[in-house]
Amino acid sequence: RQAYAGVDHFLAVTELARKALLEEGVDEKKITVISMGVDLARFRPGKQNQKVTNILCVGRLVVEKAIGELAEAFQGLKEKYPNLKLTLVGDGPLKNYLSGIPGITIKRVPYPQIHEEYQKADLFWLPSKTTSHWQEQYGMSLVEAMACGLPIVTTKTGAIGEVCGEAAVYAKPGDANDLQLKLARLIDSESSRTILREKSLARSK
Repeated sequence: RQAYAGVDHFLAVTELARKALLEEGVDEKKITVISMGVDLARFRPGKQNQKVTNILCVGRLVVEKAIGELAEAFQGLKEKYPNLKLTLVGDGPLKNYLSGIPGITIKRVPYPQIHEEYQKADLFWLPSKTTSHWQEQYGMSLVEAMACGLPIVTTKTGAIGEVCGEAAVYAKPGDANDLQLKLARLIDSESSRTILREKSLARSK
């Protein structure tokens, strides 16, 4: 209420954020939606491999990012694709649970170097899910992944669908089996990955 009294105008990063402000009683004339930008000179595609060997996820290692489902889906994929690895850039309470799973590497990377992790990846994975107290409000890592031309598998929770549009494959939130299925389809189809790369680059611009 104190903010409403002193703020002349609100910049919302998504339509979802705009609707939240409206529900709080903000005059719609005082809200403008402007998406967050990304540095395309820094976040740009790396070397493209014909085969998928490295899947990347950048985010907090917490329940609402569906890290448990991600780990379960990865272990299923690992049986079919033994050379596959999953790189997790982040930290959180699920770190110890993840650290003992074969094929998973957990890193903490300074933000000035984070673009290098995207450029070394073949696919990007962010399977966030809505909980009773949280939903994805933007997902800046998704925009950075798009700018690096990565095919993306994510979920339509919170503002993710608004951010990614058609430049992603969407799995059912909280469904490890569906996550695994969607990833496997991309791993097996170079043509699908190529199409998604093009959509990602266009969307980020």
